[in-house]
Amino acid sequence: MAEYSEHSEVKIVSYNMHGYNQGSVLLPTLCKDFKIIFLQEHWLLPDDLDKIVHLTNSDFVCFSKSAMDSRICNGVLAGRPYGGVSVLVHKSLSTSVKCVAKIDRFIVLSIGDVVYVNVYFPVKKSDDVYKNELICLLEDIATTVSQTGLDKVVLGGDFNFQCDELSTGFLCSRNVLKIFI
Repeated sequence: MAEYSEHSEVKIVSYNMHGYNQGSVLLPTLCKDFKIIFLQEHWLLPDDLDKIVHLTNSDFVCFSKSAMDSRICNGVLAGRPYGGVSVLVHKSLSTSVKCVAKIDRFIVLSIGDVVYVNVYFPVKKSDDVYKNELICLLEDIATTVSQTGLDKVVLGGDFNFQCDELSTGFLCSRNVLKIFI
């Protein structure tokens, strides 16, 4: 197994699965070409998260979070599942990977001297609700990343907004984004 070096080239991809059943077809191909794979919307329940790693021929370590935890605790599951994030890290990098946080909407890993953030941003609802959700999420991510003490950050995922909204003052909390710029 090769050791991770900060000078190594690491190919990364972000992929919204739109559900495990629909998105799993492409995952083995992505595993051939990339060392880090950010996944969003796998829609898996907590007991089914191991399905993702089974598609990788044991070449990857998988960090996953289901968005369905609180929903299944409230009784019988009705309607379609939603959300969920995962990060697959090739085993050649696994000796230096540390899971910093696994939250419903994001996973933060440190690998060597780089922080990797996979995020599934909320879909825009009303401006006020969306703005508040986005600010809270960005602040949570910024706090988590700053706790690592590392200053190299790779942010990827499903953003669900146009980046120009951020730069034109859609968010009053632009300082939160400085950590990512």
